[in-house]
Amino acid sequence: WKLIHNGGKKDRQPTSGVIYREEYLKGIRLFNLADDPGESSDLAKKNPEITQRLQRLYEEWLEEVSASNTNGSQ
Repeated sequence: WKLIHNGGKKDRQPTSGVIYREEYLKGIRLFNLADDPGESSDLAKKNPEITQRLQRLYEEWLEEVSASNTNGSQ
């Protein structure tokens, strides 16, 4: 599974070399890379439980990374 979203951080500047996805993407998209390596079928609405689980994992990771950066850890 691959979850794509705009990161939920309004007005956040993109990392150097990264496309600012908010211009190209509104909302959340979910792809099954094993069945759809070209990412042509958005499955987010058909698989809300997977979408929510991956979004929750992303948010937990983001909190962890943000806390590490606040504490001066790398």
